[in-house]
Amino acid sequence: MSTAVKGNAPHLRFAWEKDWDVNSFEIGMHALQAKVFPDPDKLSGPTDRYTDLMLDSQFQRDDGDNMYSVHGFFIHEKRDWHASFPGTASNSSDNLNTLNLSAHYWYQRKIGGGVGFFDYRGSTDMGMYGMGGMPSAMGNATGSPDTRGWIFEGDYLPLKNRENLKLGLRYTAYTKFNGASDNYNGFGRNASDNNSVFAYLWLLF
Repeated sequence: MSTAVKGNAPHLRFAWEKDWDVNSFEIGMHALQAKVFPDPDKLSGPTDRYTDLMLDSQFQRDDGDNMYSVHGFFIHEKRDWHASFPGTASNSSDNLNTLNLSAHYWYQRKIGGGVGFFDYRGSTDMGMYGMGGMPSAMGNATGSPDTRGWIFEGDYLPLKNRENLKLGLRYTAYTKFNGASDNYNGFGRNASDNNSVFAYLWLLF
């Protein structure tokens, strides 16, 4: 869905970091508010308002040959539909919470791997999310944005003492999609039907 921001979208960021020995730790927060025109071709009239609050943290240990890291963030977003309700949105306001956790390990800076968990939970809104009656992979018969799953990744650095080339393989497994584990689109499609494998080549100049 295309939108357009009205004026400025102020963003605030605070973070605290500490380094000791071969360890580092960070914790911080973000805040963002934006007024958005739901139709980018109509830049006048009422706007929807998005307010985001985010907490994030990371721990990393690098002893030279091995590296460990743990990262996580949580976002609470409030959406006030001053322009989209009534009409596109079924509610006057909605909430969406996002949780993302991940851990990675590198052995001798050559072989690495990681696991991640993601969880999106929000208000049920048939106008915004409901796509029942559409026999498509993205159809949503529940009106819920709730989606949850796991990401597993393996990485390999083929060049000795150089980290600008990486080969990776990532598998994403969904346990919930668009509000349900089974038959989320009303046409028999399950969350696990969206599981995917992604291979990539990462090159940094």
